[in-house]
Amino acid sequence: MAVRIWGAAPAPGPGMRPKNELLLDMPLYHCIVPVPPHQPMPGVPGLPMLLARRLGILWKIPVETPLYVVRGTQAQKELDRAGRMQNARKAYACRTDADLGGKRVLLVDDIITTGATVSACALALLKAGAVDVTAAAIAADEELPKEKRTSTENEK
Repeated sequence: MAVRIWGAAPAPGPGMRPKNELLLDMPLYHCIVPVPPHQPMPGVPGLPMLLARRLGILWKIPVETPLYVVRGTQAQKELDRAGRMQNARKAYACRTDADLGGKRVLLVDDIITTGATVSACALALLKAGAVDVTAAAIAADEELPKEKRTSTENEK
């Protein structure tokens, strides 16, 4: 992620910091915000939080958690595109004590399929005062229109 998002050179080895000599003292983002889980398990961080923490360590950027789920929502993976868009709409907000004024935020999720979740989270962050939100994920899944799917995809 550091190489793609930051433009850094790959790390020389596993667990090592990516090389970014040109931007050492100038962070591209003021903070990293993980997408909150729909159904949090006490004491168990979700994958977005684990990714955010690792990126925060590598880049020496604070991880903040201003986002929360406003209402109980269904897991996005169980829904089609229209359902995902409706499910995510107005499902996220920022805590009132969140200080995002003038900040550039890196929003981290595990998978982006339709973009509904990161769009809803980005909107909440912008409403809370962030000036720029960039979303990143470790995986993306393009949802093909029905007419372009193969027969095995249609059977799912």
